[in-house]
Amino acid sequence: GFESVFVPMAPRSAAMNAEGLPLQFYGSYNTSWHNPSLYFRKYNEANTSGLLKCSDTRFYMEDVIQNYIKVTGDSVGVEIVGGKTVAKCAGGAEGHWWFSPACRATPSTCVPLITGGDGWFLDAFMQRAAAYEMPLALAVATWDQYVATPQQLSMLFYWWVPDTTMIDLLPVSVKFPDTDRSEWDVGKMVTDSAKVPCKKWVHHSLASASA
Repeated sequence: GFESVFVPMAPRSAAMNAEGLPLQFYGSYNTSWHNPSLYFRKYNEANTSGLLKCSDTRFYMEDVIQNYIKVTGDSVGVEIVGGKTVAKCAGGAEGHWWFSPACRATPSTCVPLITGGDGWFLDAFMQRAAAYEMPLALAVATWDQYVATPQQLSMLFYWWVPDTTMIDLLPVSVKFPDTDRSEWDVGKMVTDSAKVPCKKWVHHSLASASA
């Protein structure tokens, strides 16, 4: 199995046809060279009714944010709330979106990326956005909206394989540098996550035992 950020077919095709830009490669999102937001919808087009408040997600887990600062040095994207270091979301604790350094000054150029749960893989998304100058607007959604929004709006999203939930979008994972296990062991998540073998085991005498 494997989890990462995935990009659907529609923006990939649009970027390739327009300028030969491969959106399945992380370097194509570097704002020093490219403007990937041309191929995605705006973050503020998403329905906020199913987006979680930042305070209810990993954006407000201090260990996550302290580690983010340690890895990236981005102290502007965080703030102190109630004596705790948390992500600095647009709209504060009641807000939904966090903007990466590459588009923080001009959020209209952010590429929306949605995840679910309490912020599945959010730590890695934040770190990679800062490390590789990726213009991302990150948000966490309820399961229903996590599934529905990428179907309605062209955006990036968290996904894992094997799973068929998003298969209709023909998504592929955005390729990052190969996994560096030593970095992951110390909380630095800017390389690809490790792939985990999915195996099915069957007892050798199952057939006779079920007869």
